Amino acid sequence: MLSDMEECRLKAAVHYTVGRLCQKIGEDHRRQFSRQAIAAIAETTFRQCGRCSTNEDIRSLTTLLGTPDF
Repeated sequence: MLSDMEECRLKAAVHYTVGRLCQKIGEDHRRQFSRQAIAAIAETTFRQCGRCSTNEDIRSLTTLLGTPDF
């Protein structure tokens, strides 16, 4: 099981990554995603990953994505 800190860092990494992807897609299509839309996509992505992954998969993903320093 992930610690609260690990979960928080992973959530932040997913949110950051989703935000960057939305920014890139928005630029390509001359559209802008709202903060609420980005947050909803990030939360849905995080929950789906949690259902399909083991703790080792999540730790590997955290290492691969990196996590923002707070």
